[in-house]
Amino acid sequence: MCLVIKSNVSWNVRVKFLNILNKIMGEETEKLEAVKNICDISEIQLQKVKKCLEQGDKVSNKKALSYVDDTLSFLQRQRRKYCDAIETTPVEETPPSVYLNKKRPASALEPDNKELHTELYEFVQRFKSGKTDRTNWKKCFEQGHLENISSIKQFNNSESLRCHYNRKFK
Repeated sequence: MCLVIKSNVSWNVRVKFLNILNKIMGEETEKLEAVKNICDISEIQLQKVKKCLEQGDKVSNKKALSYVDDTLSFLQRQRRKYCDAIETTPVEETPPSVYLNKKRPASALEPDNKELHTELYEFVQRFKSGKTDRTNWKKCFEQGHLENISSIKQFNNSESLRCHYNRKFK
């Protein structure tokens, strides 16, 4: 695409204009790729339907109807995705601030700190199920914060607690 911008327009305005134009062109290219993908998938499904209908038996006809249903639901999803969707930026989920510990050391528990390891091991043992020997890590993590257990407060979430515990004690 060739575009001429008058020379009396400032350089910053030209750059901003070209950036906006590139963004629009990128969005249009993305839409064209999506339409091509939708067409390709629909074509494959229609070929399957045609093949089943050419066989003509009852089982093949039932299969053809199934392909038609699948294609219809696919096309409805694509319509919602590309036509009905409102462009929004989703809000990122943030963990509750009570669990964020800004003073956390670089490594969650120092390798030579036996006290913290013992405390962690003993605390986690309370949350093991008697029959299956499984641990409810989420409850363990939350209770550790409520009880102000220093070895538990070293972790930002129950998953990091679980990973560290399994590496250290299993």
